[in-house]
Amino acid sequence: MAKSSIATEVAKRVHRAIPSVAVHVSGGFGISLKPTAEVQQSKSSHSSTASDVLVTTKRGAPLAAITVCDGNVSPHQVATLTAHAAMMRALFPHISYGIVAANVAVLPAGITPNSVSFAIALGTNNSDWKAFERLIKRQVKLSLFAYKSSKGNKGGRAIKRMETVVKIK
Repeated sequence: MAKSSIATEVAKRVHRAIPSVAVHVSGGFGISLKPTAEVQQSKSSHSSTASDVLVTTKRGAPLAAITVCDGNVSPHQVATLTAHAAMMRALFPHISYGIVAANVAVLPAGITPNSVSFAIALGTNNSDWKAFERLIKRQVKLSLFAYKSSKGNKGGRAIKRMETVVKIK
């Protein structure tokens, strides 16, 4: 299975698991992500970065960036992915950056919880999609909460909204 078809499958699984977000797949060179005024007021609009699959809100605020690796990953590629994750977190502090390793049973050495938000190996037959769907739902939820907290309350505590539904007979 080629990397682009795995990225397309990842995007389909994300969209099926979380239909309320927009999912973008790169055309081979990565998705160019330029900060907008709404998402990133203090950063330069000239800075951009690339990813294989990008999960955004319907308005375009990035929530998760996913890099797809097919087969074994070299130590140099791991270092590049770690640097890319650090750059994404510098641009967007709320973003979840993850790695999906296809056609391998274990994650590459060198990927630590400090370097990426999440990482999953799909196995040699790419059969571990349920775990991926649970993981991406959780990461997008955490990222969306962090984004809303940073946008709404500058430095304050997030407001918890409670709703009660009353059924009248």
